[in-house]
Amino acid sequence: MHKTLQWPIYAAACLLAANAVAQVPSEVDNCPQVVQDMIKSVTASEGLDGISYAVAPNGHMTCAGAYGFADKANGRAMTPNTLMRIASVSKTITGMAMVKLWEDGLLGLDDLVLNYVSDLLPPNGPADSRWRKVTIRMMLQHSTGWDRTVGGEPMQNSAVISKALGIRGPATITDITRWVFTQPLSFEPGSKASYSGFEYGLLGLIVERVSKTEYEQYVRQNILEPLGIRTSMRVGRTLQEGRAFADNPATYEAVYTLGTPDPGTLNVFPYITGTTPAPYGQWYEEALGPSGGWTATAPALLRFISGIFGIGVPKAFFKPETITATTARPSYELPSATSWYGLGWLIQTVSAGVRIGFTGALRGTESHVLLAPNGKSYSFITNTTEKDSDVIENAFAQTVGPLPISGADLFATAKYTDGTASAPQIRAVKGVVQGASFEPGVTGGSWFTVFGWNLSKTTRQWGDADFADGKLPSKLDGVEIKVNGQPASIYYISPGQINAQLPNLSVTGTATLKVIVDGVASQPEAIEIRASSPEFIRYSVGGKSFVAAQHVDGTVVADPALVPGLRAASVGETIQVYGIGFAGSPDGVIINQVTNVSNTVVKVGTQTANVSFSGLVAAGLFQTNVVIPKMPPGDYVVGLTVNGVSSLVTGLVPVR
Repeated sequence: MHKTLQWPIYAAACLLAANAVAQVPSEVDNCPQVVQDMIKSVTASEGLDGISYAVAPNGHMTCAGAYGFADKANGRAMTPNTLMRIASVSKTITGMAMVKLWEDGLLGLDDLVLNYVSDLLPPNGPADSRWRKVTIRMMLQHSTGWDRTVGGEPMQNSAVISKALGIRGPATITDITRWVFTQPLSFEPGSKASYSGFEYGLLGLIVERVSKTEYEQYVRQNILEPLGIRTSMRVGRTLQEGRAFADNPATYEAVYTLGTPDPGTLNVFPYITGTTPAPYGQWYEEALGPSGGWTATAPALLRFISGIFGIGVPKAFFKPETITATTARPSYELPSATSWYGLGWLIQTVSAGVRIGFTGALRGTESHVLLAPNGKSYSFITNTTEKDSDVIENAFAQTVGPLPISGADLFATAKYTDGTASAPQIRAVKGVVQGASFEPGVTGGSWFTVFGWNLSKTTRQWGDADFADGKLPSKLDGVEIKVNGQPASIYYISPGQINAQLPNLSVTGTATLKVIVDGVASQPEAIEIRASSPEFIRYSVGGKSFVAAQHVDGTVVADPALVPGLRAASVGETIQVYGIGFAGSPDGVIINQVTNVSNTVVKVGTQTANVSFSGLVAAGLFQTNVVIPKMPPGDYVVGLTVNGVSSLVTGLVPVR
């Protein structure tokens, strides 16, 4: 009787389990059952929401699949083309950008790093003189001298670094580099390897400075697009509002979870209060870009590694001697070493030859890409933190590694062919900024700037013909901007920059912006909306930044030694200083009436100046009339506070 009573319960349990398994989404293109079974096994054992994977013998992808959920809470299925964070596999992308610059003769692998970033050093030089020995090759091979078990991982220490530098944050790679140069190294550069993310962050900065192009733009145009990767890899965004391809469930970036209860964390964006899920604010994903901030699909990783190493492609991407240098054993490694860091890759010697690959992990994701000696490559990406390190990687090595998988090349199918790269692209770090401070955080009705590429096909500012019925133009030569779906007025367009006026949304916090060119929209960009962001407009001359000011006769206030024919301010004179963001203001219309702004405090040097007027005088433009205090001749820092909110940047006023 006991067994008879238990049998229905056992059978029901089995049936429920079978139904539960059946309800887990699965998408497979020509992957053997043994591979599918392995995927289901690791998904269950590691508590994954979802995983995507791909296999390519000799550069031709013959297996691609996905299992589980891209967004479990909403039931969205994972697909092979779902975009996901790849964490430290991003280093391989930056490494190949540096190798490309080297092969093109634009830098040397043994060039000193400080030759490229000397402007970021403290006034008295680096805190540790050994920084002067560090080369680009050492950076690529993780032998800089930085030990993150001693000095921490700067790329994920934004709050501490921002506080040390006295900036609002989050810290960019430029900020992080300035801070690191104030710290000591832990060992002699070039003497051994010690893995760190900072090194590749700094290499990304060098890519920009050498190429004179934004880091991601250079990588995409010079590395990825020639390999056929146009839309399936991009630098990711910290906030959920910035996830790519929201309009396409097959490619929409996954939701990241820890696999265990997430107690939340303080957000790196100072305007976001309280706690936030760890994957969406514990670190600054945009600044992490060159080191660990890229997103990709599993098939895209195979295109990348196969193309870079000339597997299954009609023309090798690099010269043979470049590949030899990329995989070479570092001088500090013993001849008996079986693994080492090459130029952007982890190299391992095995009985059959050399394995080339990399693994990445951040809270909420793990990724892996590998090229075996027999020419087979495989990759996987998850959207959940793995319970036990290396379980998934080992399962792939044991199951997929020795398994022959034949079939037609899926890379040749429409499903796995990227779309065009002509859509407007917004720069990841400070891609949308306040128009005077060039820092994040924009106020309704104020002017802001968008930086990126493919932002316009023409270059011009608005003209009389663009105005109608007293309204500012919201479209110039097919270029539009929408913020939370509302149109922004546009003043200036060019392929790399747009100046526009933010719609007065009457909200603060996070909004979503898109640039649209001839009906083709950029991916969404999460931006900060502030109740006020008072800043004086500035101009640069002679290596100095001055506030934009006029004498009462309308001539510009300037240092006559730097701008002959103009006059500096004088003691007791009232000058008109111009700014934006003092308060929310009307958008999209011509302003015909002055609106006063109260509680405006201006300091010239250390003295509080008399402010005789402060108010809105034109669309998004504020004017403050300031009486220059009694002071000796010199260039004085001008500070601005409006209703208790201070500016983030300062400028100078010349007093003579």
